[in-house]
Amino acid sequence: PGTDRMASGPAFFMKVFDHATKNLKNATKRRWANRIVLRVDHPDVLDFLSGREDARETSLFKTSIAATADFLEAYEKDEEYDLILPGQGRVLKRLRARKVMRRIAEQTLKTGEPEIFFIDQANETNPTPHLGAIEAADPCAGQPLLPYEGCNLGSIHLERHLEESEGEYRLNWSLLEKTVRTSVRFLDSVIDVNSFPISSTEIGFEGTRKIGLGVMGFGRTLFMLGIPYHTEKGIEVARAVMGFIQDVGHDESSRLAERKGVYAGWEGSQHAKRGKRMRNACITAVASSETLSAFARTSTGCEPESSLIRYARSRRGVFRPHVLDCVVEIAKREGFWREDLRYSIIENNGSVQGISAVPERWQEILVTASDVPLIWRVRMQAAFQEFTDSVASSPLTLPQATTIDELVEAYLLAYRLKCKRVDILI
Repeated sequence: PGTDRMASGPAFFMKVFDHATKNLKNATKRRWANRIVLRVDHPDVLDFLSGREDARETSLFKTSIAATADFLEAYEKDEEYDLILPGQGRVLKRLRARKVMRRIAEQTLKTGEPEIFFIDQANETNPTPHLGAIEAADPCAGQPLLPYEGCNLGSIHLERHLEESEGEYRLNWSLLEKTVRTSVRFLDSVIDVNSFPISSTEIGFEGTRKIGLGVMGFGRTLFMLGIPYHTEKGIEVARAVMGFIQDVGHDESSRLAERKGVYAGWEGSQHAKRGKRMRNACITAVASSETLSAFARTSTGCEPESSLIRYARSRRGVFRPHVLDCVVEIAKREGFWREDLRYSIIENNGSVQGISAVPERWQEILVTASDVPLIWRVRMQAAFQEFTDSVASSPLTLPQATTIDELVEAYLLAYRLKCKRVDILI
């Protein structure tokens, strides 16, 4: 302000920071990543979207558009909304909301970005509004964070909490409770033993002591339970599992608060107003957990299984496809396994859809991400989000034929069902 010159804009600075990050990355062993979150009411929103056309210049960035409640209301009414000059609050101009929403969807279909971050819904559940408003999220899980806070995540391997009796599987709730309590204590202790590069980060961590306990292997767990992902029964399982983890996790954090004390910013928090002593401002978050799931050999987060085949390296160093062990086990148990079925699944791009040797009931159950309609993907994400303090992430897999209108409808459904973000895999 006061220089009488035009600012360079967010797209320019994103390129500058990307180049800086690449140089820093080359000098260290740690992986680097950035996320830029631009409010949809920023005057440069359309230029920002165009700036993602060449992702090579910003390869270490993930991008998000923070969609406000005012913007979404303007979309519903087919009206214009205000573009506001940052730091001044002055309305610079107005844009038609539906034009911008379609531009976001168009860009996402091309590049997979930006994700949509429903910033007002994130702030509605911000446990510490007295410490500040949520403005951004971390690069990995889309975890809403205040300045200098950190992302301390863990995922429970749900498959390991199944027990078998007479050929049928069910969840072992007592074992799951034990795991949740252990995980909460573990994640909280990580904060204590961590080393912080700068004092501001340590203060940020101690201020809220946020942790994010979620799940992985939900898709394969439904396989073993014999429940289709895209059904009301599948939604019921999701709500039961995440609701249980949320209740037990909160109880354990409360127990920790009695032993070790509440988080530093507890006074004035939403927890304090309810008289609820907590060790951690947030306890649950459902990340996609790609890396963890790969190590654990299970499906990612709360998403459907990506494929019914996995690739394993042979002694000669060649990667060869193998049908998932759980699928082989189910097929043998149900009596439809035969050796040539593995080749049929591999030739069918890791899916059993349309394979006559697989009973229709099991074709409904053994679905992959590309088999599940967008509406059910969003509904499942919303089921997890209902019982998650931070964000429940479930990157949507878009068929090549997905239209702008279909993607926009997925955005709107996610907003109406109180999701906090929508990100895409293409």
